[in-house]
Amino acid sequence: MREAIGAQAKSADQKYTALSEQYDKLGEQYAKLAEQYAKLQAVADGPAARLDRFIATTAIFFANNSDEVLDNDQAEQQLRELAGLMANNDLRLRIVGYADQSGTEGTNRTLARKRAEQVQRRLTALGVDPSRLILVSRAATMPITDRVDATVGGNRRVAFETVYRGEVAR
Repeated sequence: MREAIGAQAKSADQKYTALSEQYDKLGEQYAKLAEQYAKLQAVADGPAARLDRFIATTAIFFANNSDEVLDNDQAEQQLRELAGLMANNDLRLRIVGYADQSGTEGTNRTLARKRAEQVQRRLTALGVDPSRLILVSRAATMPITDRVDATVGGNRRVAFETVYRGEVAR
């Protein structure tokens, strides 16, 4: 009986040793995978990804028939964030000015361009090289709302877009 108990104990010790070795190997594999994940996360959350998230969620809104922003404090905060995102890399940005449908096509195009130029001036003042900024006026095209209301920005905005590789400013 003692021999049987001794054999069971020896077998249990061997199983424990084998499981302990497997556990150690899994721990090493986990550490390697965690390191690889961190490297991938650094790429995924690089400057281009952060800029894309900013672009997808941000616009600067303007007063009716004006190139004055509706909320100067908010616009300043957004532009500071954008300038920070563009620091220390070679990313370029398209600044797209829009207007509502209240004016003529020519007037809207000019006003939308002035809005884009104002944003460009502010970004340049924050240290962004103007050669990295491409201005576009889309006037009343691509509205984000059907409302024409003087109290909300709506279609009177400047939005941002990623610039394609090789794209040149016109």
